[in-house]
Amino acid sequence: MTNAGKSNLLLLLCTCLFSGFEVIAPSYDYTASIECLENPHKPQYGGGIIVNPELNHGLRGWSTFGYAKLQHRDSQAGNKFAVARNRNQPHAGISQKTYLQRTSFTHSPLGYK
Repeated sequence: MTNAGKSNLLLLLCTCLFSGFEVIAPSYDYTASIECLENPHKPQYGGGIIVNPELNHGLRGWSTFGYAKLQHRDSQAGNKFAVARNRNQPHAGISQKTYLQRTSFTHSPLGYK
């Protein structure tokens, strides 16, 4: 068998072996923005696991990450947002801890089961 034949056979075997593996994932959400929006999008999936995502109850559920002072503010358009002031590190800001229930979340590395 020639080198080209061996390469083609190897390619065929790899294709057959890995054709059954696929990644099943939700579609990507293209509404994400790195800009501050005057009228932000509503939270998806019913708000998910984030407590007080729209800041309707002040800073309840939110805490500082690093050394910063947090303030709750309203824009002229009525948008609620948080401000991190007096930061002495670039990573200091607003944060929220989230907890996942082991029974309701399974992680399959690279989509393998």
